Amino acid sequence: MIIPTKPQVWTVQVSDAAERVQETFNLCNDAIPGVSLLVEQSTPEEIITEPADFVFASDSLDMPESKVFLLYEESFNVVTHFEVPVYSLTMTQMQDIYTGRVTDWSNIDITSSYKGEIQRFGYFEGSDLQGAFEQTLGEDVVGKWHLVPDPEAMLDSIFKTPYAIGFLPEWAVGQSVNIVEIEDRELKLQIIVYSREESTASLNWLRCLHSELNP
Repeated sequence: MIIPTKPQVWTVQVSDAAERVQETFNLCNDAIPGVSLLVEQSTPEEIITEPADFVFASDSLDMPESKVFLLYEESFNVVTHFEVPVYSLTMTQMQDIYTGRVTDWSNIDITSSYKGEIQRFGYFEGSDLQGAFEQTLGEDVVGKWHLVPDPEAMLDSIFKTPYAIGFLPEWAVGQSVNIVEIEDRELKLQIIVYSREESTASLNWLRCLHSELNP
């Protein structure tokens, strides 16, 4: 009698910053025969307190007991309501907006007659996207601002809210909003794999994911 082999199960946590990664998991199933994935959406707090075999998140997390692999890199896109006639900002202006030092669009371009209270948007507390953005910005976001749960809600809210500004990973940007160029710095989002599983199968899987996400 042949006793069937019990499948191996890898636990996988995915933060909101790494949402795009999940689309590639099924594409790389052939790299890990006999392995099943138990995938959960997790906040940074959940990831740090109860880490899984694999964590897909931004590089803003600190997980010293894991091996770290850069999976891919993409841009944060700063976006505004389509009626805001501002198409570029400096990093200092971005910091001034998100720390509340500047609260009206008229203070951004004093040569323009456009004015209105800036409506700042960010993600709920515990969002890895928010943490990665604030790390890139180099400032903590303070003061009055609006919170949304995910990039889809961010895009919809910016489209519907006059004087609005927010930020999206590049895969989530739509044509309904203005994209604002940051003149003196690229706002980059690095997606990292934090791995506690060391095997040939795990390396084959990570190579496959890297290949799919970096065509």
